[in-house]
Amino acid sequence: MSKSLGVTAVGNTIVDISVHRDKQYFQDHGFELGSSELVSEKSRLELLKEFKAEEEVLSSGGSIANTVDIFVKGGGAGAVIGRVGDDRYGDHFLKDLRLDGVRFQSSMQGPGNTGVSVVMVSPDGERTMRTSLGVAAELSGADVDDELIAASRWVVIDGYILAGGESCKEAISEAVTFAKKHSSKLALTLAATSIAENHRTDIAQLAQHSQMIIGNESEAMAFTGKSDFESAFQDLRAFDTDLLLSRGENGAVIFSNGQRHDVPGFKPERFTSTVGAGDSLAGSVLRSLDAGVSPERAVIVGNFIASRVIAQEEARLQGDVDSLFELVRDANTEELRALGWKG
Repeated sequence: MSKSLGVTAVGNTIVDISVHRDKQYFQDHGFELGSSELVSEKSRLELLKEFKAEEEVLSSGGSIANTVDIFVKGGGAGAVIGRVGDDRYGDHFLKDLRLDGVRFQSSMQGPGNTGVSVVMVSPDGERTMRTSLGVAAELSGADVDDELIAASRWVVIDGYILAGGESCKEAISEAVTFAKKHSSKLALTLAATSIAENHRTDIAQLAQHSQMIIGNESEAMAFTGKSDFESAFQDLRAFDTDLLLSRGENGAVIFSNGQRHDVPGFKPERFTSTVGAGDSLAGSVLRSLDAGVSPERAVIVGNFIASRVIAQEEARLQGDVDSLFELVRDANTEELRALGWKG
């Protein structure tokens, strides 16, 4: 079977509800800035009561869906495997997938509540998330579409689903099995510091089967238990896999084909929110690599796309994203600096 898809991603499919709050709000509620926690459906509903409807920005989310979205908008073809409920949030999610040309498995929508993430954004753009998974936590091995995996050159496993229980682990196992069966490359995301720290054994086992580990410096340190990035990076090297690690305003590091590239980032036009920036970096890099772009240039493209996401409210870029890929992919150093590159 020919590989008609660049990527299929397996993980949590949720809808983001973003609101802006001042730093006093986080102090009053005891929320650690930048934290990401799972909460019950009851807690999620109580939290939403504090916000006015006109304050909320609704967008289809979930890390892996954001990653595939930018991959497809960059000229690739991709699919998502997950679960949403038969409710207005689920309808919204599937509508967005169809509009963006992203494929999904036939069992994606079913009874129950769609997972929702309340994303509270501080004045400096830091995101603090409280997520109720809903039916996303019910993803199972039966949902993993063998044909989608077979058609994909990359399969991305969302680290977030490690918190979803045994059925989600069955889904991971099926995805890994199918990826091996069909010679698809496997990428694993560290997802969040809490996931990286609390699921070290599962992540380490998955890393043994992966061709790439994707995360940020905080997640890398949480997973390895190291207090500095360089030590964490060296520990991750022991897995004998490629690495893609974002470093915020310092850009990102990619280790590929035995070589490390520390790639500076771009200065965003304005700093609005980091929601979706890491996902867009990952999707842009995977898309560029899939198109034959060098690892270093792929990260330059990814850093640029991430800077554009940071400058807007939504987690996903709209418009002619493919032209942005082309612009940065072919730009020389002077042209990159004119776009805000720090290199």
